Amino acid sequence: VTDVIEEGEQVALPGDVLFTGLDTVEYQVSAWLKWEKPDLSVAYGVSLQGQIVVT
Repeated sequence: VTDVIEEGEQVALPGDVLFTGLDTVEYQVSAWLKWEKPDLSVAYGVSLQGQIVVT
């Protein structure tokens, strides 16, 4: 597993986050929802974890 920290946000399509320039290796990934509540504070959902292989 390679140590790389990248951040992305969904812009248009649900679940559509694009990362470029990654090496063809296995990565440990995490994802979670982040949104603004009616009182303008930030809230986070439960995280999802998994491994992917970039090809």
